[in-house]
Amino acid sequence: MVSTTTTAVPAVILSHPRFLIDDLCRMSRNTIESLRLGELADETGVRVVGASDGFDSANPQSSLLLPVFGSMNEVFITQVRSKVNRRMDDAFRRGDNIQPPRSRHRSGGTSRTCGSCRMSWQSP
Repeated sequence: MVSTTTTAVPAVILSHPRFLIDDLCRMSRNTIESLRLGELADETGVRVVGASDGFDSANPQSSLLLPVFGSMNEVFITQVRSKVNRRMDDAFRRGDNIQPPRSRHRSGGTSRTCGSCRMSWQSP
């Protein structure tokens, strides 16, 4: 016989809405936006919990951590954008294809090819 134990969760915890997010960088793209969303969460009583970075708005230090995480995410996005643009410029100078890969979706229509740029598409 297998016994199962359940833990009672206080009603206070269940009554407060929570916003669970994997990483705070998914919540905002810059420091100002993350501060605005933090204010909005405080005003509406929503608890923001970041699973990967350990952020919890119920923690008293969250008002200090939110702008730090926002600034770090903003710097990371700027660095990634710079690297992608530099690599695309290098690929363009070498004559490589810098277009996104063609979709493999087949709608059942006939395939057509543009003679001047060799792009193909499906007509319905």
